[in-house]
Amino acid sequence: MPIDVLLYSDSGAGGGAERWLVTVARHLVRAGFGVVVAHPFDGPHLPERLAGIGVTSVTRGFERLAEDGEHAPGLIEHAEPSAIFAALKPKIVLFSDATPVANIAAKEAAHGANLPYISVAHLGGVHPGVRLDGLQQRLHNVYANATSVIGVSSHTVTQLRRFSCHPLPTALTVFNGIDDIFFDGNFDRSGVRSRLGFSDSEIVGVSVGRVDSHKGFAILSNAMARVVSTISLRWLWVGGGPGLTRARASTALQGGHLQLLGERDDVASILNAADLFALPTYRDSFCLAAVEAMASGLAVAVSDVDGISEVTGQVAHLLSDPNVDATRTTQQLIEIITRWSVDATARKELGEQGRARAETEFRESRMGAKYVDLVHAAIRTSEGGVRT
Repeated sequence: MPIDVLLYSDSGAGGGAERWLVTVARHLVRAGFGVVVAHPFDGPHLPERLAGIGVTSVTRGFERLAEDGEHAPGLIEHAEPSAIFAALKPKIVLFSDATPVANIAAKEAAHGANLPYISVAHLGGVHPGVRLDGLQQRLHNVYANATSVIGVSSHTVTQLRRFSCHPLPTALTVFNGIDDIFFDGNFDRSGVRSRLGFSDSEIVGVSVGRVDSHKGFAILSNAMARVVSTISLRWLWVGGGPGLTRARASTALQGGHLQLLGERDDVASILNAADLFALPTYRDSFCLAAVEAMASGLAVAVSDVDGISEVTGQVAHLLSDPNVDATRTTQQLIEIITRWSVDATARKELGEQGRARAETEFRESRMGAKYVDLVHAAIRTSEGGVRT
């Protein structure tokens, strides 16, 4: 089958990036497009999920932004993306960018090959310590040459404008969408709890995200260490990442009050079996995990960083920015999980409000239809000989 769309990602596996890739690829396939995904190989999980929906994946190199300015070759060299484009001959490239400078060399290569491309930014900035020597002007150019520029929140689009020094007059906001299973899944709550080692009467909290510094695992762990002696609460953290092994050895995990489950394919059933959700993240323009928890009817507490307040609206409890004062964020997290652990009415009311918002704004079908329309329009424009 001819390749119509090449999804080109700088993220290999796990978390929201993987879920976004699989979701968009599935909707493009359903619309009749031939789709291939290029991504760094970070284990078999993502290729297997893509194969399950009839999508082939190809391996590309990792990108790393270095604080000394010596960035990885995959970020700055054209040879690899040029070879991929020449071999696959897609009609359009849809870039999935973890940072504004992600895939910058590949976008330049696409422009050089006269390939139209859409750039989707999941974050609008980079870590403050990273040097961007020689990249800022290139960034301006790749956004100027894009057929469309998408941000997952209007906050992300605003950051992109500042970061690229480009007005991006046609930039769009397309909220991420989540799988219908989070809304409509028919789960055996008691059975899931039993398999996880909990009784029906226990209060269970959950976090979903990679075990690393950005997602606030240390804040959650510290909070649990301070409340386990005063309230009856068990906590699950779902997600892998480089810090998983070390975190499992942490003294805060003693006694089984905080359990690390690693990567799981049954996140929807775990959320359904829980009572509340929290993620004291340091960076997250959208926080797909919080939206999945909202769709599951859970009371949600999440950091007020980047574009999260735009996503959650008034139906989540917003924690203060841990980048400013992590101690204050920790104390606020302790206070809210302590209150929710004994106030089922408050949990239920906020959970119902969150579910209603997720139902209206964040259905997967809504997001998928928007990307299908964007790809259709871009291909039609390209085949007509007009570039925007």
